[in-house]
Amino acid sequence: MCLAAAVVLGLLSSVVQIHADYRTQFDLLSDTVRQLVQSAAQPAAEAVWSLNEELANGVAEGLLGYQPLELVVIQTSNGIELARKTRQKASHGTLHELSKMTFGGPTEYRIDLPGLGGNNKNEIGRLLVSFDPYPVAVVFFERSFTLVGTGVLRNLVLALVLFLIIYGSLTRPIEQISRFLASTDADNPSGQRLNVPAPHEKNEIGRLMRRVNDCFASIDRFLVQHREQQISLEARVAERTTELNIAKQTAEQANKVKSVFLANISHEIRTPLNAIIGFSELLKNEYFGPINNEKYRDYAFDIHFSSQHLLTLINDVLDLSRIEAGKHELNIEETDIGQIIHETERFIAESAVEKHLRLETFVDQGLPKIWADERSILQVLLNLLSNAVKFTPENGTIKVEAKQDSSGDILISVLDDGIGIPNDKIEAILDPFTQLEPSEHANAGGVGLGLSIVKSLLHLHGGTLEVESEYGSWTRFTAHLPKERVVPSKNPRKPAWHDEAETTVRRISA
Repeated sequence: MCLAAAVVLGLLSSVVQIHADYRTQFDLLSDTVRQLVQSAAQPAAEAVWSLNEELANGVAEGLLGYQPLELVVIQTSNGIELARKTRQKASHGTLHELSKMTFGGPTEYRIDLPGLGGNNKNEIGRLLVSFDPYPVAVVFFERSFTLVGTGVLRNLVLALVLFLIIYGSLTRPIEQISRFLASTDADNPSGQRLNVPAPHEKNEIGRLMRRVNDCFASIDRFLVQHREQQISLEARVAERTTELNIAKQTAEQANKVKSVFLANISHEIRTPLNAIIGFSELLKNEYFGPINNEKYRDYAFDIHFSSQHLLTLINDVLDLSRIEAGKHELNIEETDIGQIIHETERFIAESAVEKHLRLETFVDQGLPKIWADERSILQVLLNLLSNAVKFTPENGTIKVEAKQDSSGDILISVLDDGIGIPNDKIEAILDPFTQLEPSEHANAGGVGLGLSIVKSLLHLHGGTLEVESEYGSWTRFTAHLPKERVVPSKNPRKPAWHDEAETTVRRISA
């Protein structure tokens, strides 16, 4: 790793130096050609003025002394060439192509020759040169390769020196500590200690080694106390084992009886219920001919839908047993809370119509989907709404609200203006088979499993159930689902609690 870092650093520093050298060479080449041509302009003008070919050839040969120049032409304004000198071009190869990519190909440079004496404003001829930066590029590339090699080598040597220093002062002592810890018997470290080397007596490594020794001394003291307590506990455990075995056998027998009972009652209910589901599906799908009356078609759908739900409730009774035994499994998938709220309205519609209740739903705009077991969340909402319908008097109001709070949690609340719950009964109603005492306001029925199932299903999702109530006035149940259940949005928007809620108000009546 260190060697790789050294190579990279060497290359980076060399690239910076090479880039600076490239800019210098490129500018120097252009300036040199320009100065040469300007210095040769006067003698070239004299040669053109006097039509002296010998002087023109001398000027051209002098310019070709600069190696990058490969062509020099001196001609009059009428196009008569007094001198043309060329240099044999270098062979074309990979290096020549690289030169073209960095410095460019052959370039022409032209300067107009002014007249002499009083006619210096009139053009009497031209001096044309063509130069190829290839010779300069060759020197540049040789210097660059040398610079890269020395830079990498320098950094490799530096990395090696640093590695040796760090290894001797830090890595080797830490390896010693690591080997000691690996070879120590974790169950019986008595008497095992680290030897602190003299060079590290007063530095951080020495303090670390002494701290490790202190920890092992504490472990030794703890193990002694633990063995003493273990002897005492073994006697108590032996005494309690007999009692626990008796209690275990009793519980297993009771659980077996409960399982047999639930299996039998579930079978007895499912048999006629499956017939209802099957026949209602035939009617709903009109297998034996169309149903002309629209209401009959709707009733067939409701019978099928409700009987399916009843089957789900029977399964939930078994689910409660599985939840208590820790064997309930969730089918986690993307779940739309708003859609579930809409579905629960259909379940409670008939009973709500009978009592002329008003149902208001408030769903935040952009409420995200959640990772949850859809059937469990539907059961949570249905149980809460069913309770609200049971305990809300005629012409009352039920409000359902779903939103995401500022911390990202999902909150689903059901508020009714029913009979309320006494403060001393709020905790008790969440226990299985617990019901409020009958009152003149409601005759609820049921076996008292609904809220217990709600609490258990939310717990399986990492959520909680909150109950608020004012006896004789209102009750609010709020299901909290943690933000970890929220499905990340592909088009993220502001949390819904920043926006105005999308509100749907529906009055359920005959």
